[in-house]
Amino acid sequence: MKRTNKRKEAQDLGLTRYSTGKPCRRGHTAPRNTASGNCVTCASEKAKLRAAVPGVQERINANARKRRKQPEIAEQLAAHGKALRRKDPRYHMLVLAKRRAKRKGVYFELRLCDIVVPSHCPALGIPLFVGDGYSSQNSPTLDRYIPSMGYVPGNVGVISALANSIKQNATPEQIQAVAKWALTVWPEHLR
Repeated sequence: MKRTNKRKEAQDLGLTRYSTGKPCRRGHTAPRNTASGNCVTCASEKAKLRAAVPGVQERINANARKRRKQPEIAEQLAAHGKALRRKDPRYHMLVLAKRRAKRKGVYFELRLCDIVVPSHCPALGIPLFVGDGYSSQNSPTLDRYIPSMGYVPGNVGVISALANSIKQNATPEQIQAVAKWALTVWPEHLR
């Protein structure tokens, strides 16, 4: 595993933690979370304190739900999420893949740096782009080459949503057989 002592480098490498070697405000020399820059030990202690006081976590969650339901805040959050997905769709793909892996009970060992988004779909050659709040055939999607292996480096790639829907539950031989059949039944002028 690569290590770094700079937050920006850790973000670029897709690491969740980094270590500065310097103590935090409370004197801990523990690693820091890349997303927030906060000391891991401080965050753990804060979570334990919240859990120890009855009702505190419920109030925090309720307040967060109320804020998300306010129309102007909900719009800001949605716009921010869209901007982030357009700028770098890898993070969104990573989060969704992790959810799918957990739901399906599939092995997950990916980091942000394991996902490379090409400009064109390697399967169909069409340009890849992130839609404005909706998915299209040209949207980049994460594909597991061998689904049973799970989300591991070397077993995933980014292809278009169209290519992924074609490949979804078929073997290469089945896809080839369907393509051969389609060439025989479709009229020449529709190809």
